Amino acid sequence: MSTININTATKEELMGIRDIGEARANLIIKARKIKGTLTLEDLKMIEGVPNTIWDPLIRNGTVEVSPEEETPEKQPTAQGDTSALIEQYKTKLLIAEQDKVHSKREYTKELEDLKVTFEKQLWRKSAEIEECLAELQQTKDNFQREVEKDQLKGKKSKRVEF
Repeated sequence: MSTININTATKEELMGIRDIGEARANLIIKARKIKGTLTLEDLKMIEGVPNTIWDPLIRNGTVEVSPEEETPEKQPTAQGDTSALIEQYKTKLLIAEQDKVHSKREYTKELEDLKVTFEKQLWRKSAEIEECLAELQQTKDNFQREVEKDQLKGKKSKRVEF
């Protein structure tokens, strides 16, 4: 199999990549239309395509992410193609929104992990405190018995004196 450039590949060529079917090929093409030239990081951010599939494909030469060669008809005109600028801003806005969603997921996962860690630590500390309280209660009970024994000895010795 020859190397497939993600930025120039057709839908059929994308579908020829291991683990890329029609739905994932459509997602890649959609991301390419929105972003323009895709990087490896862009590929890893596409919703619906596992980010773990890309590194092995790049390493073994099945896929590359070289930039698409710009042709004169794809470059904005010098007269100021406002629709192209609007599309670029829409693309950047969409990418920023995707980054925000991705970051929110990461932070939520980190918070959940921290919550679990702190709950475990709290449980361990609670168990330690319960153990200390039980030991203190045992010590108190032992002390109380010793005091009662001493009081009984004191009463017996007073009776003997009379």
